[in-house]
Formats: sequence, C-alpha cells, structure tokens
Amino acid sequence: MKDHPIGEQSPVGQTAVSVMIVDGKVIGGTSFPVTDGSGSGNGYSLSGESLEDIHPNLQEWQDAWDEKYGE
Repeated sequence: MKDHPIGEQSPVGQTAVSVMIVDGKVIGGTSFPVTDGSGSGNGYSLSGESLEDIHPNLQEWQDAWDEKYGE
C-alpha cells in the first residue's frame, strides 16, 4: 500500500495490510510497516491507529474483553 500513515516507519516506505471481509463488506483489518523481517509489534488499524490510539485505557478494554469473551 502506498502513502499509508505508517509507511514512514518502514525502511522501504511501504505498508502491508490484511483486510477482513464478510458478505462483501470490510469489517476490519490490520496494517504493518514492511520491514526486512526484524520488525515486530502489534500492528495498526487500517487507518494507521495504534491499539493505544483506539483504546487509551488498555486495562479497561482488556477487562471488558475478558468479561464478554472469557471463560
């Protein structure tokens, strides 16, 4: 992908994206800067937001997730 917000984090200026589609509609996805294989991390939203951008209080988000989907 060209001109993506996180492309500047890539040594080659490119971004890889994975898009989730259900019934022909985009329901989500992730994006990662293209690296030489040494990069790591959680990835970003399709628009380049980090998990912290989307959920500023990660513990609150984790607790809600566990309550809804946990054992």
